[in-house]
Amino acid sequence: MPVRPGRRLAVAASVVALSLGLAACGGTSATPATTTTASVAGGPSSQQPAPGYDPDASPYPDTDATPAPSSGGPEPSPSVVGPPAPASASPVLAATIHAWTTMTWTIYSHTDREDAAAGTYQFDCVGATDYFLSLGAPAANDAMRASLHIGARYVPRPQAVADYFAALPTGGNGRWVPARTMAEVRPGDIIAVPPRAGTDESGHALIVAGTPLLLTNGDYALLVYDSTATPHGPADTRTWDTRNRPLPPTAARPGGRPSGLGRGTIMIAPTSTGAPGTLYWSVDGPEYGAQIQVARALT
Repeated sequence: MPVRPGRRLAVAASVVALSLGLAACGGTSATPATTTTASVAGGPSSQQPAPGYDPDASPYPDTDATPAPSSGGPEPSPSVVGPPAPASASPVLAATIHAWTTMTWTIYSHTDREDAAAGTYQFDCVGATDYFLSLGAPAANDAMRASLHIGARYVPRPQAVADYFAALPTGGNGRWVPARTMAEVRPGDIIAVPPRAGTDESGHALIVAGTPLLLTNGDYALLVYDSTATPHGPADTRTWDTRNRPLPPTAARPGGRPSGLGRGTIMIAPTSTGAPGTLYWSVDGPEYGAQIQVARALT
């Protein structure tokens, strides 16, 4: 059976059942879907089934790396918070902000289940971006899913999204426009982070929540929304928001890890041409993933 370009959605019977269904944005083992959408009609490239929970596996970095300063605005520091944008800046951002401000609880899970009326959100990084795109830019989301041959109950892997963004023409394709320089990054844009080759990284996906802030080292601090169990620095909302349910405890993390939808600040190092380049999990924090790709959904 060929590997598909996304992860299959599945619904858990209860939050307790998530102890067997949580991991990072990647994985291999399948879980049957029980959503009300149509049967899967997938395609042949990189669509991934929902994985099992490996409590000791973490694709996210645990060490810090400090870039050398050069020129710009504030010095890189975990205390730096990127400037926020209003909901009016983007329909995708508006949908994300509405969910975050009205949610009652959220948890990071490959078993995607969203209930806006109850304010409950369980999804992983690509589950979150797929959901908010379906609300704020459904035509653009449908166009990308169709191009990637994503089935009705699947969501695309971060690598597949990055490949789609990288292949966009400079002027866009009518549904999406790429951000080829940091100056073109706007609130509501989607950031796709492919994994680095030869690592256990699974990639990541985020929603831009503000405008890039130039730092003294020439990198940029950027406020983002995403679903994760690894907060983006000490100012991340998941470090204090009691609505973020923790992952099941492990020997390494007996208290669990607050997870799900939240807002934090990452750092992006541009390439020599000014394009979005390397993502750092927090300002002055650890590097994660290969070169990122950024694009804006138009409709």
